Amino acid sequence: MGTKIDHDKLYKIQTYSFHDAIITVTENCYGRTEIDPPTKPNKHGYTQSPTVHTDGTEHYYKYTHWEEAIAVVPLHFDYADNLTEADKVKTVLETVDALEKAYASHPDGEISISWTMRRCCVSG
Repeated sequence: MGTKIDHDKLYKIQTYSFHDAIITVTENCYGRTEIDPPTKPNKHGYTQSPTVHTDGTEHYYKYTHWEEAIAVVPLHFDYADNLTEADKVKTVLETVDALEKAYASHPDGEISISWTMRRCCVSG
């Protein structure tokens, strides 16, 4: 089980100054709660339609959607390797591709992979 991410909040991932890139793997999740039939339209002017079960009964549900962080991968590139920015981006993308392959058969899940890199400081 991952860490639930509420999209209305800002989260900070603990990283250090030597982390050059962060790759985050999240799973899109949803839940539902049965509610009483609506008596009036919602704020958008729509009246919710019921879900009809196979036995013919009608049910009304309120759905919630969220993401759960299931993996965070920090990457650090050693200065001794003399990598160009293009080399670093290539390594990050190769890692993302490997994670996509690893999570391709994740059961009953919709997986998202995102990444970010810090800017290289060039003085001159």
